[in-house]
Amino acid sequence: MAVDVRPLGAGRAMPWSRIMGLRSVYAKTVRDSRRAALLVGGMGGLFMLATGAPYGLEFDTMAIRQQFIAGMTALPLALRGLLGEP
Repeated sequence: MAVDVRPLGAGRAMPWSRIMGLRSVYAKTVRDSRRAALLVGGMGGLFMLATGAPYGLEFDTMAIRQQFIAGMTALPLALRGLLGEP
């Protein structure tokens, strides 16, 4: 039985990849979880689209939208911080 002995790496790592950590165990974790991250991001995007789409139908005129914004800005600061700026 013969054994073929070769070097493990393809050579030295580029300085930029060392700074960014592209050959580290952390990069392997990111590479391994890429599909799961894309799936979660896609599901989040679909959820945001599905919950935001009815607002365009419900608040179809500019006057109704301005009423909605006036109602949101009348809330206390604590609730406005949770809901975001309209």
